[in-house]
Amino acid sequence: ALEGAQVARARGYELERGLPFAMIGTILRALLDRPGVAAASPASLAELARIVPEFGTRFPGLPPAPEAVGESARIRFAEALLDLVVALTVEHPLVLLVDNLQQVDDASLAALHFVMRRVTQQPLIILLTSRHQPPQDAPTATRIWETAAQLSLGTLELPCMTSGNPGR
Repeated sequence: ALEGAQVARARGYELERGLPFAMIGTILRALLDRPGVAAASPASLAELARIVPEFGTRFPGLPPAPEAVGESARIRFAEALLDLVVALTVEHPLVLLVDNLQQVDDASLAALHFVMRRVTQQPLIILLTSRHQPPQDAPTATRIWETAAQLSLGTLELPCMTSGNPGR
């Protein structure tokens, strides 16, 4: 079922937790040249270009994104991300891998959560890895962890890797 799947990977970094959309920007850059991107609406691509200017370069005729601030800007971005994900999954399954969930910025996690709750019929797998339960100062990661069952997320706990058992 995953034959021909498109894969995009990003990683959370402790020093980037304060940068809004740092992780999702990495995912978007990885998806920019994939088949199906052009099927997203021009309005969505313009909205994504606010965070990842390369979208504007790749699609130079985009309409200007409407002005938005605060929560409305975050919602518009999340809706644009959803539109892109749906467009990408029309022809090929999509796998998004996010490593170090506990270090991912809250804005990226909120947008990813928005997508996870709404994509139910498309061939999409989102794989989140974490070294341990998210720390208390990572509220969005903690909420995703705590609501895993509601999001149909499975969990798999692995033993710590040591120099004596790498890759096992």
